[in-house]
Amino acid sequence: MDDRRIPAGIWHERELVDGRIEKVLAMVLRTRGCVWARKAGCLMCGYRNEALEEVSQEEILAQVENGLKELRGEEFVKIYTSGSFLDDSEISPETREKIFRRLGETCSHVLVETRPEFAMNAVGLTGIVPTLEIALGLETANDVVLARCVRKGAGVESYLGAMRELRKAKIKVRTYLLLKPPFLTEKEAIEDTLDSILAVAGYADVISINPVNVQRGTFLERMFLREEYRPPWFWSLFEVIKKAKAGVNTTIISHPSGAGKRRGIHNCRKCDDIAMDLLKKYNLTQKPEVLDLTCNCRSIWESQIEVETALRYSPYLSD
Repeated sequence: MDDRRIPAGIWHERELVDGRIEKVLAMVLRTRGCVWARKAGCLMCGYRNEALEEVSQEEILAQVENGLKELRGEEFVKIYTSGSFLDDSEISPETREKIFRRLGETCSHVLVETRPEFAMNAVGLTGIVPTLEIALGLETANDVVLARCVRKGAGVESYLGAMRELRKAKIKVRTYLLLKPPFLTEKEAIEDTLDSILAVAGYADVISINPVNVQRGTFLERMFLREEYRPPWFWSLFEVIKKAKAGVNTTIISHPSGAGKRRGIHNCRKCDDIAMDLLKKYNLTQKPEVLDLTCNCRSIWESQIEVETALRYSPYLSD
């Protein structure tokens, strides 16, 4: 079958929703990709690799139909693209409505992603499915980190404004935060994510922490290959979750890509699989105490934080 008529990826997962575990069908559609990636792009993002220069709206509809063939009774469907589902130049308003009306026949909860400038296009989709959730990739609530370490092309206030308007429209909001974008030390990354959680907890129904993974063809990959960047440790993620859950009631989850590998979040070979199993349990319980992990590599993580802090000089974060 033509690649333009099948999603780039389909998978099944589970997620805690309003206190109950729901089965989820997730799919990644092949579209023309992120409008920001065509201008400059985020430093760590390689999703443009999934984009197609030429793909018709009919082909996008066919991808959704082929993706829905994988339904196994799921009531929650997540639809991702390599850009923004609500960007008219990527998916037309007519196509979006057709997709949602098709989803309304099969499920009760739909999640799509977008940049903030397109967020209010979601209002026209309310009522078609019982629960609409919009995911926004804020990444960090620090404008300096957002501009210099992520190169997001939008400021924090544009995201917070979009969150406020979506909440007013009775639309659920999910916020993505990065753990350890380039140029931050391990300690700075922990502090940045914690500060960001506190900044958005009042706006988001769900906060998803995305530990950075090194994707092909990115600026970050060049740093990684020159040994100028190491993906975050599981220890750092667990530290963030434990401290954050002690201070906020918002649902906080994390589904890392490339976990346990050199390009993704990792500790050591002895405990990576254990750490990932603990994280999966936490996601479905929201009980941070399940993240208790014991391994000798913790001392290496602690030493890295100590040395990086002692040597720290960051021209990227200075005026």
